[in-house]
Amino acid sequence: MRRNLLGVVALLVPAMGFAGVTPTTAGQIILDGSTDPAYINIAQCGGTANGIHDDPMNVDLTWKLAFAEGGALTPGGTYKLFVTKRSPDSTGEQSLSCEQSTQGSDLVHAAVGSDDGTIAVNGDNDPMISSVAVSRHDIAVAHATVNGSATPCPSPNTLPTTVYLCVEWAASVGGTPAGRATAQLTLDLTAPAVAPVLKNVGVGDTRLYPSWTGIADTGATYKAYADAAGGTSPAKSSDEAAATSSTITGLTNGVVYNVTVRGFDPAGNPSPASAALQGTPETVSDFWDEYRSRGGKETGGCSSGAAGILALLGAAVAPLVTRRRKS
Repeated sequence: MRRNLLGVVALLVPAMGFAGVTPTTAGQIILDGSTDPAYINIAQCGGTANGIHDDPMNVDLTWKLAFAEGGALTPGGTYKLFVTKRSPDSTGEQSLSCEQSTQGSDLVHAAVGSDDGTIAVNGDNDPMISSVAVSRHDIAVAHATVNGSATPCPSPNTLPTTVYLCVEWAASVGGTPAGRATAQLTLDLTAPAVAPVLKNVGVGDTRLYPSWTGIADTGATYKAYADAAGGTSPAKSSDEAAATSSTITGLTNGVVYNVTVRGFDPAGNPSPASAALQGTPETVSDFWDEYRSRGGKETGGCSSGAAGILALLGAAVAPLVTRRRKS
């Protein structure tokens, strides 16, 4: 457990400098500056990025303490953060109890924010501490230990999927807790098993337009990738989004690209990559370029009559039809 404690990163910054949502209810912990659900996925649990998805290894905690009647912060107090086995008992913001087992087995960090175990409070005893960054891996280790498992990231998952966090404050190191706040995360160690089905790759000037059939996971997002066949150009990818089509930009015209797509569940676990389709970006001529390249000449605008307009339209549409047949 000592190794895990050393892996924790704790950094305090002033409350006014924290961007995002801050707690409004006593006893509440906000995770990553948002009230959206927070997760620990496979990569985060293992503590190693998978190179596929941008997974933050730390989670930022901001809390507002609930005190017993008449309780308040005092200078020189200390905080500790631990994982509790079950949902904390609460009968209103003045009564909040976190179940803690053996000291050390469920502890994620002691003396949060200070090497000597003390924290100074501001003049009005504001019970808000902002932006303490804690390793998701260390939270997962404590969750496994308190639930009797030696494996923090089992596959398939055999641990409870809800992780309960608790912050406690005491007036002195080892003192009776006087203020608490809680939160929960979802431990998701199951990646999508089925890949998206890439249906088509449209072509454009220095870009490709892939579209696909999505995966079954509710709330899934997707990212498409273009790798140059033969490694003649750096790989590119689209932005991650919930839509089942996207645009990959920054490509080189005339280069053949192998295009694939992955889906991600709400926790960020990746699906297998789809089967690849190929696409080749190409220069797209505008309306007049296509017309002139086929021998067209300006003859006084609309005075040339319907036949001239039809010829103009035919000249513009023809390359598009040819291009569609090629793809």
